[in-house]
Amino acid sequence: MSKESKNPQRNAVTVRFTNDEIKLIDWYGKRVGVDRSNSPRQIIAAFFTANPELYQMFQEETTQD
Repeated sequence: MSKESKNPQRNAVTVRFTNDEIKLIDWYGKRVGVDRSNSPRQIIAAFFTANPELYQMFQEETTQD
C-alpha cells in the first residue's frame, strides 16, 4: 500500500510494558475475556466505563476544538 493511499485517520502506537504491567494486563484480560493484543484500547475503554463522568468531560472539552 502506498503512502498516498493510507487512511489519515488511522494512527499506530508502539507500547512497551514492564513485566509487572504485563502480569497486570494478563490478569485483567482473563477476568474480562480479552487478550493483550489490544490492551491499551481495552484499558481505556474499561477506565471510561468505570468513570463515565471523565468520559463526558473529555467529550465536552474536545468537541469545543
